Parts: sequence; structure tokens; C-alpha cells
Amino acid sequence: MAIKKLLDSIRMFLDGCEVDFDLSVLDFGGCTEYQRRVLDVVSSIPRGSTLTYSEVAARAGGSPRSAAGALSRNPFPLVIPCHRVIRSDGNAGGYQGGVKLKKRLLEMEGVSLEGQ
Repeated sequence: MAIKKLLDSIRMFLDGCEVDFDLSVLDFGGCTEYQRRVLDVVSSIPRGSTLTYSEVAARAGGSPRSAAGALSRNPFPLVIPCHRVIRSDGNAGGYQGGVKLKKRLLEMEGVSLEGQ
């Protein structure tokens, strides 16, 4: 039942709805302690907002490069919205699904990138 609810939430998200995902159903067992801190920070970024890799790193206690590395291995990319993390210069930065998808997800949320 929890998986069905999660899938329904993902569908709603992709339809453009504001969704608060239930993270308690996710298994973070494969994540390092630092990666989990990064994912916690990123999960709190509201729809339509962004943080830079530097801001995420500062909140999680690491460097921008280590935060980017942790996000590159995000096991739950839509549920933990790593597409909301951008470079300090306003460019998109990387994304597991490709930069084009990252930009599309941000646009869907009403975010326009300054450096694009």
C-alpha cells in the first residue's frame, strides 16, 4: 500500500501538483551518513525554490563538490528533489536524468535559471 501511495504522489508531482512525499517509506540503508544529511537538506527545498550546491553543503557540513557527489547518487531523484540544487552561477549543474530534464522539471515548478 505504501508503494502505491508513493507512486500516486509521483504521478501527482509530474502532473504539476504540490506534493509532500512520505520519506518514511524509503530505505536509506545504502546511503552514507553524509549523503543522508545532504538528502535531508534537499528534501526540505520547497517546490519552485532552489539552493546552490554551496548552500546545501554548508547546511550538511561538507563541500560543494561532496554535496554534488552525494546528489549524483541520490537513490530517489524525484522524491528527493535534487533537480532543485543548482550551481552558484545560476546554471543548472548536473542531473542523473540529464540537464535537459533538470531544466524541464525546474520550469515545471516555475523556476527560470539566470545563467541559462
